[in-house]
Amino acid sequence: AALGAAAHHCSRGRARRCGGRHPVLSAREYGPITQIRLARTFFGRALYSVCAYLVDGVLVDNGPPATARELVSWLRPRPPRLVLNTHYHEDHTGANGALQRAFGVRVLAPAAALPRLAAFYRLPPYRALVWGQPENAAVEPLPEVVDTGRYRFEVVPTPGHAADHVCLFEREEGWAFTGELFIHE
Repeated sequence: AALGAAAHHCSRGRARRCGGRHPVLSAREYGPITQIRLARTFFGRALYSVCAYLVDGVLVDNGPPATARELVSWLRPRPPRLVLNTHYHEDHTGANGALQRAFGVRVLAPAAALPRLAAFYRLPPYRALVWGQPENAAVEPLPEVVDTGRYRFEVVPTPGHAADHVCLFEREEGWAFTGELFIHE
């Protein structure tokens, strides 16, 4: 079965929960995929959530800057070998710098996103409040295919939500990591 991962609405299907429920970070396992839900909270309530995915040591997207510390802490027992960004938006790339510092990990993103991620623009106040201001990060361009050793992700350009948006398709498993190609509220 395909796992179509909408960023702002993370699926609530059958899963094995990893650890306890926390308003900032919660994780569920779907076979070899761990879905990590990250949310900025206000008075203990989630304002909005975004999901990242860990599969075979590869982290797909990584949430907003406001949750970077919690994500790094959660990943310490299972450090990623590689980070992939589906597009440049701060709610998907906000932990790039923190992950690089904590784990010395390479971060790959669509080629068009590299200039923005290297010198992230100042966010409008409402976005900075909800997600946090991203820091600049050294990011490398995504190749056409990312081979994890166990899985082979084809990088499929899907401009629309963002001009640089891509999806990651694992043909053998039928998985599609869709970033924000599909958003359901």
